[in-house]
This record gives sequence, structure tokens and C-alpha cells, in this order.
Amino acid sequence: MPIPVVTVTRDVILGRIEGTSTLRQNIVEAIDAIDPRDTPLLSTKGFSAEKGMAAAGADSLSKPCVQPTYTWQNDALIPLRTRVRTAYASGDVSILVTTGTADYFHVDEIVVATSANGTTHWRITAVDLTNDVLTVTVLNNDQAHAVDTDIFSIGLPRVDGTQADVTGDVTTIGSDDNYTEIFQDTASVTGTHMATESVGIANQLDYQVEKVLGQLILRLETNALYGLRSTALPTANTQPAKRMGGVDYYVRACDTNGQTRNATGATLATSEDTLKRLLDDIYDVGGKPDTILVGLFQRAAISSFLAPFVRTDRTEGVAGVVAGEYEYSYGTLRVVLDRYVHRPHLWALTMEYFGVGPLRGNGEDRSFRWEEIPKNGDYYARFVTGEMTMELRNRTRAHGLLFNLAIS
Repeated sequence: MPIPVVTVTRDVILGRIEGTSTLRQNIVEAIDAIDPRDTPLLSTKGFSAEKGMAAAGADSLSKPCVQPTYTWQNDALIPLRTRVRTAYASGDVSILVTTGTADYFHVDEIVVATSANGTTHWRITAVDLTNDVLTVTVLNNDQAHAVDTDIFSIGLPRVDGTQADVTGDVTTIGSDDNYTEIFQDTASVTGTHMATESVGIANQLDYQVEKVLGQLILRLETNALYGLRSTALPTANTQPAKRMGGVDYYVRACDTNGQTRNATGATLATSEDTLKRLLDDIYDVGGKPDTILVGLFQRAAISSFLAPFVRTDRTEGVAGVVAGEYEYSYGTLRVVLDRYVHRPHLWALTMEYFGVGPLRGNGEDRSFRWEEIPKNGDYYARFVTGEMTMELRNRTRAHGLLFNLAIS
């Protein structure tokens, strides 16, 4: 007996022929968009393009931003260390130290330096603030010390019964500032589109507004990383829009303490010392970063050089190492993957000194929000807007950048 053949055409499957039975389309009531909305840097402070309006009001600034120019102060304890600026030879009676550091040393203060030749102690007999020269008397072991040898203060001994000084040292409190930037876009759908039922979307306009907000928060993420601050605050609306600066602007472009390091094409996977030297540089000036921010390539490189030291229980069918933390001499740094970090870059940041937030003065809050646009046609429209800024406190001490890493 011949096997019957049943032919089902494409029109039948789609239900286009009247009177035929149709096969139900298997459509899930949701939409999966290939749409990367992760914002690792901002997420540490409550912002997230995935959370939509729920994260629109996040504010992690150290104080409220109440005007378009947002200013914060930076301060540090009086430094107890300087460096030899010109090689010191045995028998010298003076030490030329790092420019601007002689201000914090005093007559009768005891200072010490250690190098390959041994440890030398001196007593300061005079301080030349103009030329940053310490005149000294050797207390023990007068030895030569090369350029960049560290000199530490170990105290200012006082004679019994000495009257207290009426003046004291203070450090100069510095300041940085940033501008607010307006992030804005529009969501619009036609009347027909609003009246058309779509799988997985209850309201077309609400859906488009959430997409626009997500896109704006992604722009905020990239600006927080690489934004270039305006050279001046515009004085009229006809001038170019004001721009906020990002981490790159405050650490790399305005570096003063040398905590940016050129990797000169080194491969991080085989040159961990390059990362260690950056962390040492930051620690050397008083910082203690807690977060490493990298793109995918450098993230894999970190996992690669840590792989030999990872010990885990054996699991069938699983291989590979993904390191979420990097333990160093002074503590543990969290390793954060951010797709918007440039491939040759590795950022070392102290997150307590990073903040993002809106302009909110005179009772107004410029956090992200949407407002209806009046209709003058067959459409529905809303604009989404927010005026935001960023701060990176202690930029000259607490953060650093390793750049020009190998990317292949």
C-alpha cells in the first residue's frame, strides 16, 4: 500500500488560505534584543541601562551639584618623603630634593636615606625654599646616594621644656571642577503603531522610551570614561554645548604625579610586572586603588597570568580560569570587565573617590526623566533628558592608567 503524501504549503502554515487548518506560530511573549546595556563603571554607583527608569535618579556625588560648574576639593597629609634630585656624594653638605617638597622640612629635623651603599642619617641645619635645597650635617654613615633615592623624615626631636611652636605646616587644599552635560533624545511612534498589537510589547511608546533611556545611560558610561571637558563654560546658548570630562581627562590628560605608565606594547599576559609597577607608582604617592577596569582582551590576559596560581576543585566538563580579583601587596583589587574601555588600556581606580550625579539646585532635579511632547500630528512623542556630571577626587594620587598594552 503506498504511503500517503501530505503537502503543506507556506501559505497554509502562515494561515493565508481561508478554510484551511493553520499551525499556531510559536512566538514567545518577549523580545530578546542583541543590545549590550551593561554599564560596569556606572553600575558601581547605582546606574544601569538594564534597570531603566529605576536607576534614573542615582546620585553618588560627594555633595549635591547645584550649578553647571561642579567643584570638589582635594587634600592630603603633610608629606614625610622626598627624593634626591641630584646625586649626593659622600662629604656633600647639601641635598637637592624634589621641586616643591622642601617646604615641609625644618631645621633640626632628622632625615634618612637608604641605598646600595647603606643607610645615612642627617640633621637639617638650613632649608632653602626657593631652590629646594636641604643643608645637612651627617649623623652617621656618610655614603653616596643616587638620583631618585628616597629621603624620609623620621622626626623633629624637641629639647625637654621647649616652648611649642605658634605656627604649623599646612598642605595647600587643591580643587578640581567639572561641567554638567545634557543628555537628551526623543522617542516617537505613529498613531497606527500605537494601535497595533505587538508580541511582547504592551505599550509601544513606553517601550521606545525605555530604549532611549538605556542608550543615554550608555552614553553617560562612555563619557564617564573618556569624556573631554569643555575648556570653558559657555556663556550663551549659541555656543557649543558644555561637556563633562571623564576619568581619562582627569588622570591621563591632567597627570601630574606620573601615575600613568606606558606599557610600550607589552603583553599583559606575560608581563605582569608592568601592572605591578603601575600599582606601585600609585601606592608610592599615597593611593590604594581597589578596582581594575579593563576591556575583554586585557581581562583575558589577567586571567591568563593568574591561571598557574589558581587552585580549584575538579569539575567534570569545565575548563578555563576567570579571575574576578587580583591580590596585591596592599590588598585585593576587583577586576571589572567593561566593553567600553579601549583595548590597550587598563585603569586602576579607587571607587570611593568616583561619583556621578545630576544637577539638582533650586528645588529642581535634572535626573533622567521623560516628558510628553505636545502633538501636532498623528504620532505620540516623549523626550528623555538628564543633566549629569562626574567627579574623580584625588586624581593625582588615587588612580592610574596603564596604556599602550598589546592588543593581539
